[in-house]
Amino acid sequence: MWYWVRGRGLAKPDPWSAWYSYDAARYLLLPVDFLSSPNLEKLRQEQALIMPSPQSAFSLSLPDGDRTWKIEAVGFDPTLHEADLGVVYQSTGVTDPAALRTEATASLERVPQNPARNPREFSRLWAYAEKDGKRTPVMELPMANIP
Repeated sequence: MWYWVRGRGLAKPDPWSAWYSYDAARYLLLPVDFLSSPNLEKLRQEQALIMPSPQSAFSLSLPDGDRTWKIEAVGFDPTLHEADLGVVYQSTGVTDPAALRTEATASLERVPQNPARNPREFSRLWAYAEKDGKRTPVMELPMANIP
């Protein structure tokens, strides 16, 4: 309930934080994916009213010198049971693990610099490479390790 109430309070002054608070509330209220309830439906309806929402901002292009990173999506990621942010970026298709890590690190470094939203309130960022409609988890970085 705390995240739900927090989301309501942040809906006008900080819609991005409100959006992720609603996602956290849904994650904590939903023990399994196939469950539905009036409360979950009400939460979903309230979240849908938030504008501008993170969903409407993507895909987002972030310039970085001679390269532009295309961020496809950003979402609440509860993989480690903490407030983390999952970032889906458009990959160049590299398969070498070292090159993939370099690509993921470079794309994650651009996200906190995005003037639309500074996600410093999260514990870590997760990178998911997307190429030809396929998403591959690449790495996670604590926010403290991102310049």
